[in-house]
Amino acid sequence: MAERDIFVAPFETAAFELASQGDISPPVETEFGFHLIQLSELEPATVTPFDLVAESVEQAYREETVKEDYVASMSELDEMAFEDSDLQGISDQLDLDIVELTGQGRGSTVGILSNAAVKEALFSPDLMIDGNNSAVIELNDGAAVVVRVTAYAESMLKPFEAVTKEIETTLRQIKASGLAQSLALEVVAKLQAGEITRAVAEAYGVEWSVKTNMTRYQSDIPQALRTQAFALPKPSASAKSIGIAQLDDGDVAVVSVTNVRNPEDSPIAGMENQAIAQLLENQLGGLEFQRFQSSLQKLGDIQGQNF
Repeated sequence: MAERDIFVAPFETAAFELASQGDISPPVETEFGFHLIQLSELEPATVTPFDLVAESVEQAYREETVKEDYVASMSELDEMAFEDSDLQGISDQLDLDIVELTGQGRGSTVGILSNAAVKEALFSPDLMIDGNNSAVIELNDGAAVVVRVTAYAESMLKPFEAVTKEIETTLRQIKASGLAQSLALEVVAKLQAGEITRAVAEAYGVEWSVKTNMTRYQSDIPQALRTQAFALPKPSASAKSIGIAQLDDGDVAVVSVTNVRNPEDSPIAGMENQAIAQLLENQLGGLEFQRFQSSLQKLGDIQGQNF
């Protein structure tokens, strides 16, 4: 079955000049070679009744009309934006609203500033320095804007008086953090020298807290402490591993690990491991039984009961 606009022009012209079934065309030359075309069957084109396609045709016509009107409006808007010195004339002639945003910076995503093309235009020299209107910027299907900059304030340093307290607070925090690190190093040195932990804590006026049987994911202990504790090397008998942890609030903590017990060393853990091993063994046994039963079923029909 051949239809128009499928074949190359010489072939199609020769094919549709054949009028009766059985007609053969003269040799036809195309870029694919020479061809002889025979008409084996001829079917008249079918036309769908208009009442069946009227709604879709009308919808397509309306969409095409709206599209043409939109393109024409965008062209007119673009021309006016280029010629006018502000947006008021455009607003009056085309009955469009003017929306004003104030105090917005490069990092703002308020309203149309979330559109990269709009932001690029607003902060371009053409708008910020020369004071021109932008070209038409399409936001999405059926929506477009023209933007301009009415006022621009360059970035500037705050007066020293306005940031004095902020600077003082920052400097105190830096100094306190540095002092805390220095004291923590002194504490570590004394503990490594063999001094008693509580005596060192009292000498420096700090709190010393002891946690026993601590686990890696124990939620009542800050993560920084747990991370440091489990990163320290395993201490030898009657010895300790010592390190420093930086907490989220800026405080510094000294961590001392005196004993590490592997999970298999715990009686409870041993019982748990045995239970898990038994569970896995049962599951494996059940799986092997199912495989064995499946093999038998392939050899012949059987009936059985799982147990």
